[in-house]
Amino acid sequence: MSEDLQREAVVMALYTGIVVLATLIALPHDVRSGTHHDRFVLLIVWGQTLGLALAHWFAFNLAAAGFRGGVPLRHDLLQGVVEVGGACVIGVFTTIAMVLFGDGNDVVVAAFVSTAVIAIAGYATARKAHRSIVGSIMFSGVVLLIGLSIATLKAVLGH
Repeated sequence: MSEDLQREAVVMALYTGIVVLATLIALPHDVRSGTHHDRFVLLIVWGQTLGLALAHWFAFNLAAAGFRGGVPLRHDLLQGVVEVGGACVIGVFTTIAMVLFGDGNDVVVAAFVSTAVIAIAGYATARKAHRSIVGSIMFSGVVLLIGLSIATLKAVLGH
């Protein structure tokens, strides 16, 4: 996979992690603190994951082709598949984590997965840029702090 496509996958995982986390933070308090069916939280996670990835692909690839005066190129379609795949990392890992650790803590488990993906995406980005392990961990911490701040701001303003 080209470096361009790898970047798109990581960007979408990071972007989706922030949006899913913001959505979970914005849930009403009684929903966040109560015991709910796995299905409810998974619908939120997968709805945000797929909806965001498809909207991003449409806006940045398919609609952009129209502005270029042409039709989507093979690369536009491939980029969309990679972006949806990168976003689905959140849904897949959340589903697995909830099966293993859910037991009434569905929102907490889903939020933890989103937070972990944000940190991992920051680390992967830094390592791809040939930073040291320590430098990558520090960069990941900064990315995580900024990602959590954005998710919280989005949740507070959107709620």
